[in-house]
Amino acid sequence: MTKVSIILISFLLPVTLQAQNRLIDSVKSNLKFLKADSAKANAYNELCFIYRYVNIDTAIFYGNAGYELSKKINYYRGQSRALDVLGLAYRESGDLTKALGLLYQALQIASDYNFIGERGLCLRRIGLIHADLSNWVLARNYHYEAIKDYQVVDDKKSIAIAYSNVARFFDEERKYDSARYFIQKSATLMHYAPDLYPDFYFTLAKLEQHTGNFKASMEASLNGKKWAVYYSDFRNLCNIYGHISRLYSDKGMVDSTLKNADLAIFYGKKINYRLGLLRIYEVLSGYYDTKDPAKALNYLKEYNTVRESLYGTQNMRAMQNLVVAEVQRQQAIIEVEKAYQNKIKIYALLGGLIVLLIVAALFYRNSVNQKKSRILLQQQKNELEHSLNQLSTTQKQLVQSEKMASLGELTAGIAHEIQNPLNFVNNFSEVSAELVDEMKSEIKKGNYDEVYALVDDVKQNLEKINHHGQRAADIVKGMLQHSRSSNGVKEPTDINALADEYLRLAYHGLRAKDKSFNATMKTDFDVTIGNINIIPQDIGRVILNLITNAFYAVNEKSKQGIADFEPTVSVSTKRVNSHVEINVADNGNGIPANILDKIFQPFFTTKPTGQGTGLGLSLSYDIVKAHGGELTVETKEGIGSEFIIQLPVV
Repeated sequence: MTKVSIILISFLLPVTLQAQNRLIDSVKSNLKFLKADSAKANAYNELCFIYRYVNIDTAIFYGNAGYELSKKINYYRGQSRALDVLGLAYRESGDLTKALGLLYQALQIASDYNFIGERGLCLRRIGLIHADLSNWVLARNYHYEAIKDYQVVDDKKSIAIAYSNVARFFDEERKYDSARYFIQKSATLMHYAPDLYPDFYFTLAKLEQHTGNFKASMEASLNGKKWAVYYSDFRNLCNIYGHISRLYSDKGMVDSTLKNADLAIFYGKKINYRLGLLRIYEVLSGYYDTKDPAKALNYLKEYNTVRESLYGTQNMRAMQNLVVAEVQRQQAIIEVEKAYQNKIKIYALLGGLIVLLIVAALFYRNSVNQKKSRILLQQQKNELEHSLNQLSTTQKQLVQSEKMASLGELTAGIAHEIQNPLNFVNNFSEVSAELVDEMKSEIKKGNYDEVYALVDDVKQNLEKINHHGQRAADIVKGMLQHSRSSNGVKEPTDINALADEYLRLAYHGLRAKDKSFNATMKTDFDVTIGNINIIPQDIGRVILNLITNAFYAVNEKSKQGIADFEPTVSVSTKRVNSHVEINVADNGNGIPANILDKIFQPFFTTKPTGQGTGLGLSLSYDIVKAHGGELTVETKEGIGSEFIIQLPVV
């Protein structure tokens, strides 16, 4: 028996619970005796929450009743709760667009009136919508924010549920150690949420299956089924029977596979639980793939029908509009709308690609008897490839635009840097010309000792001209490398020279734009590093972006008129075991804690409109990741920030 089961059983023994139908009867019985309209609204909202397990249409009816009554009496907490449970009911009916819109409304009311507990519920359930879109990172972030609110109001039940959901998200990403950690944290608190045992056991069952423990997965599934039956939780009966069917299918147990699949479909259809039906149709289409192609095709059609109702183009566009509106409300910048539209399109295209790959695999193996289906698949594939090519082109254009923007920032710095070697070339050329004239004079006099001395001076001047000419060529070469598209080929690179070069270019570039700008530059380079294999123009772009941001931060702080403040930017390198670290630090205002987890997201920026694209840190993060490294940040508000690049030495 697993540690999780032992923890749960210790809480289960003394607990006496009621089934959903008894809870419904109890709430309805009390409803007729309630006199206050706010209490009636709360009862309607509770009925909406309970009914979603057994009849989603009835749940929606009571949710609307709770909202209308709360709105009529200006009961704002009731409005937030009603919109929240309605959003949950619509999500489980499969209408993700409607659900997200209602949850955003609920979140706005809860935020405006500082209903902390209700705000946490809205954040968690918005996270569930993003999980339905397979955006696991964003789903987790919403849950982390929700947990902070739950901790403020000491809502242990909601914390237990949030931990269980986070475990499921890590499980879907195949990060099983993290999933195990959060499912165990949830187990220690789950006795506060007995009606959520079916959800908990379903998550645990999937984790045990993914980690290769059939027996533990089946045990968790049977425990979940027991509690789902006890609570008349048809939604989780659909989920759990579907999971049991998948377990038996993996063992080749035909009768048990089909029996549990039929039960999953029965309960899913009973409450029109489209998310659950989508999963079981996918399992059955794969199961019948080689056994009965006709049935496989039939279940595949069912799968595609349900999936289209959930993730079709019209729904995705509606979802996109909702998300863009919410981001605009929170961040108040015009560029966010385009950013989120691109993100939603990527979700839709990637989701479509997954579906088409599944369809392609099924129809390829049955090509002889499924000619018509194969032709349809080819058409869909061609359309998707065209869409993906357009997306790829758009992404390349965005990256190149960001590169050229940074090149523009460098232009003044490059002009300043290249002027120094050119001045040397001009000066030594003039001196050499004068020396040649002296040589002619001495030759006429026959003073050859002096001629030889002058020849040596000319030779030294020529060597200096060559040296500074090469320096100018290197600067131009670096500029061209920065502007051109990366060929993706790594080459041995002096990371110290690269960092020093971009530090000076960035500083002089900013000085050229703003003569009042001034900052102290400090460097501490580890000379033992030597050359490392990187794509220099890509890593150079990362370093430039971080240094430019650092100068921006100290410049903004210097405008505050703080006494004795000396704007300082430091760049250092060091070798740590098998990695090289490049640190870019500033003593600016630091990064606020409430946006720290957003700074690497595409199109997120704190700069005023027109001064930042929001792509710099996102692209930098992706470039470092592509090199097998890590990009992290350490910051303290009012003190400064330090960005740390870690690159492997290979």
